[in-house]
Amino acid sequence: MKSDRRHELQQNALDSELGKLLSFLKRRGNQILTILLVVGVIATGIYYVRKRAAAQKAETRMQYDQYLQSRAPIDERISGLRTLADQDDDKWVAAMSCVQVGNLCLVKSLQADMTSPARKELLDEAEGWYRRAIERFADENLAVAKARLGLAKLAEDRGDLQAAEREYQAVSNVPGMTGQPALEEARAAMERLAALKGPVAMAASRPAPASQPESQPASASQPAEE
Repeated sequence: MKSDRRHELQQNALDSELGKLLSFLKRRGNQILTILLVVGVIATGIYYVRKRAAAQKAETRMQYDQYLQSRAPIDERISGLRTLADQDDDKWVAAMSCVQVGNLCLVKSLQADMTSPARKELLDEAEGWYRRAIERFADENLAVAKARLGLAKLAEDRGDLQAAEREYQAVSNVPGMTGQPALEEARAAMERLAALKGPVAMAASRPAPASQPESQPASASQPAEE
């Protein structure tokens, strides 16, 4: 009897709670449904935005790879990479595109006359793109390292070996470069510059030879004139 009574009380309590729930749903059902619909719409929107962003990022990367492998005229590649440098879908591609535009400007400058104004403009443009990669994308380590290499090569082209050495050293200070070809290239270049500076330093420290007299005195063994 006690167990039956206890079961009856539990059932009555359950019925009471269910009744309260049904009453609440009748009063607030529309509001709850609206909230659920809003949450569903937001979740669906976030899903499609992320999916679209991922697709756009993949497309941007594919375009970048195509420009690197392309054999199109250099001006066409520069134009396309400039567009990628300005996009916001993929920061890595934007940073690396800045570096590649600088590289192509440097390559194009080698095709111009050494003393032409066009060559200087191309070198200045290359420097601008390298610095843009460093200043705007400081957290993209690989792009920063490659931009530093580009600045070092520009400095060498201009005959400023001290500036070149500073840029090569800066590559070594970029985080995460261990094992990267950019770091090995910078170290090899620094060794080459050190070898160039060695003979110059030795020549500068060598004393100048004593000046020779304009005429040699007559030898004591020379026969006297008669």
